[in-house]
Amino acid sequence: RDPDIHGFLPLKGKVFNVSGESLTDIASNKVIQDITNALGLVIGSKADRSKLRYGKVKIATDMDHDGSAICGLLINFFYNLWPELFQDKEDPFIEVFMTPFIIASKNKERKYWYGKNYHEFNPEDWKGWAITRAKGLGTLTEQDWDYSLKSPEVQPIYDDGNLK
Repeated sequence: RDPDIHGFLPLKGKVFNVSGESLTDIASNKVIQDITNALGLVIGSKADRSKLRYGKVKIATDMDHDGSAICGLLINFFYNLWPELFQDKEDPFIEVFMTPFIIASKNKERKYWYGKNYHEFNPEDWKGWAITRAKGLGTLTEQDWDYSLKSPEVQPIYDDGNLK
């Protein structure tokens, strides 16, 4: 990573479901405290993007059901407390950082397929290549992270007016 532009906050513990919870209970959660402190967000106050410590949040989770649930809980947290962070469709603050789902490697060459195009992967076309199903973030090598950070695949999250 480039520390001048990338910051990482590995979350330890369960992401708190903030729906229906009091601001006091939300603010007392350690994972929530870590996130708000890292970004400069204040629970109970509107977010001003120009005053936050980072220009964007990119959520990276394991590519499985648990990872999807964690991602949903994080989006729910941000949207419930700071819906203004979801207003800019042209420059969204929250993005889901997609990591490779399938990695084929042979010698020093690597090919990547993501959730959006993994159906295009045909193992018969890659005989002689080592194939990895990259289920978790821990599966990714330094080379995979380097590729992902230099050529990010992201899904922007913004309020299109259809949230209910």
